[in-house]
Amino acid sequence: MKITIVISKSQTLIINQTTNKKKKIVSVQTVHNELIKDDRFVLIGHGHYALAEWGYSKGVIKDIIANIFQASNNNALSEDELIAKVQEQRMAKENTIRFNLRNNKCFEKIANGKYQLKATLKNDQDINDLPVLSA
Repeated sequence: MKITIVISKSQTLIINQTTNKKKKIVSVQTVHNELIKDDRFVLIGHGHYALAEWGYSKGVIKDIIANIFQASNNNALSEDELIAKVQEQRMAKENTIRFNLRNNKCFEKIANGKYQLKATLKNDQDINDLPVLSA
């Protein structure tokens, strides 16, 4: 991760005089942990972060799809429309998005081949209460 390299290069190696220990080098995992717990940043892909103020919202692909449906007043959308809209928010592969669309607890494919938010979710159930599919 580039930010880790920049932080590491800008740090001067400090040796604690009393313990004679060197200051730890910043790790990628540490930077990742700090960024994801900060509400100003959103993980949009493996090792890629964006600012929330740029219009990105936190959540997994399932949440992004649900948000897209809610923003469209729960209108049915084609798979291609959903893929394009999700990829505006996340650096996700098409197959990852398709896999999440197959979550029949959240989404349903209707007769015209389009998808919609499951009818029960439109009314009384929160999308965040549902389990996340794992590969």
